[in-house]
Amino acid sequence: MMKILIVDDELLVRIALKSMIDWSAYGFELVGEAGDGKEALAMIQQHQPEIVITDIAMPHMDGLELIKQSREQDPAIHFLILSCHNDFEYVREALKLGACDYLLKLSMQPSDLLRILQELKNKIIEEEKKSKKILHLKTQLNENLNVIRKNVFLDVLKNNILNASDFQNKIESLNLRLAHPYFLLVVLKIDNYQKLRHENDLESDKLMDYAILNIINEVLNGYDLGEEFQSADGEFTLLVSFESEVRSSAIYQQVQIIIGEILQLIRDILNISLSAGISKVAKGYKNIKYIYEQGLASLSYGFYHGANSINVFNELKWNEAAYDCWHEKYYSTMIAALEALDFITIQYNLNNMFLYLKREKNTHPSVVKKTIKELLFEMKKIGVFYDLNIEMLLGEQDIFIRVDQCETIDELEHLIKNFIAVFVKNLDTIRSQTDRREINMIKDYVKANFSKDITIGQMSKMVNMNPDYLSHLFKKETGIGFSEYITDIRMEKAKDYLEKGMMKVYEVGDQVGYSNANYFSKIFKQKVGVTPGEYANMKKTV
Repeated sequence: MMKILIVDDELLVRIALKSMIDWSAYGFELVGEAGDGKEALAMIQQHQPEIVITDIAMPHMDGLELIKQSREQDPAIHFLILSCHNDFEYVREALKLGACDYLLKLSMQPSDLLRILQELKNKIIEEEKKSKKILHLKTQLNENLNVIRKNVFLDVLKNNILNASDFQNKIESLNLRLAHPYFLLVVLKIDNYQKLRHENDLESDKLMDYAILNIINEVLNGYDLGEEFQSADGEFTLLVSFESEVRSSAIYQQVQIIIGEILQLIRDILNISLSAGISKVAKGYKNIKYIYEQGLASLSYGFYHGANSINVFNELKWNEAAYDCWHEKYYSTMIAALEALDFITIQYNLNNMFLYLKREKNTHPSVVKKTIKELLFEMKKIGVFYDLNIEMLLGEQDIFIRVDQCETIDELEHLIKNFIAVFVKNLDTIRSQTDRREINMIKDYVKANFSKDITIGQMSKMVNMNPDYLSHLFKKETGIGFSEYITDIRMEKAKDYLEKGMMKVYEVGDQVGYSNANYFSKIFKQKVGVTPGEYANMKKTV
């Protein structure tokens, strides 16, 4: 429906106009009526009609002023003028202001009104099509330019540009602000990107990337400095060039101000946080690749500084000798305590270890995570002895994978402390309870026959027990349902097969009772957090 507003100071004229034609039958909707231009202006802002039928001579605000002010707000509005015989000069002025046509009040016929409105309607539809086509072409042009810009930057990062003149020609043709010989680079990375990506679909990812690039571009334009591009999923790179090494200190300060502004705007507008890694200064486009690597490396400092942090590259940051100090003092003590199931000592030393790491900030995140996984592996041995599956103790995702996904030391500390608390609670429960003989028989049977189709009905016959009661008892004794227990056993066996790397994924699925490889992969990902193929690859790198 095309929206129409009627404006005339004479009530009878407004009534006549409303009654002349069957508006909805011809694709029109009357959104309101007004007695003067001032009232009409407010209604235009509220209803945003495509067509306004208006008188010229009205109190408070006449039709000419209404056209002027309305078209300042929305040039796309189409005006149809109502006039008397002695209004011709006003009509001519209205047409100059952009009115589309006019009708004489005294001789106006419904057929004339309908003819003009239908012509206007067709004109508006054509204009909308044309606008959409132009917008589409502009969008395509911008997208193509962005792709070309991105490819130029990626070529630089990969050292695919052969000489300085080639690089100069590319930045001149794209009008990039990179004409000077000295460069500083910043890598911006979305915090907890994998989690955000899991919560959003691919189209949302694209919109988020587009919004981030727009915000970065707006800020850089405000300073008339540098260029931005998307260098990887969830990662954006800023490149700044300047004419003299003497300006390095000033550029560093300015870039940090710019980055702070960008991070704040993205957090305020998109409600997500990014962390930044700033490189050293380098001369010549050939060194852009190396300062990009510095920017990436400095992002790892965010492990200690937290999300939404700005990190400046320091090649002396990590101290390998520090590892021996805290590892011997805290980790070795925890392993000894673990053998004695002394969890109070473990928690005490774990707390002191994290206090040391956060104070010194000199151990690479990968080393810290490797140590935590070593501790978890030792706990896994105890879990196996007590039939306690530690990988899924905090939920459906493997605890080892969750350690790898921690982006800050606070996140890692919270995860491992929470895990130990749950581990101790479950272990105490297992050690203090007396297993039911029937449940043990069923568990033994499942472990020996996990590849078969096993039902609770079959098990109830085996132990001579009512199926409903057995189902209730099994969950009470084990903490999980019978079907879930079978799935857990199968997934544990599947992980063993995958870790050994002797079989293909579909063969592993068949071995653990899933003839449909796709269904096996789906269940495995639900339980472990990654696909079987991803799990096998990860275990190869541990």
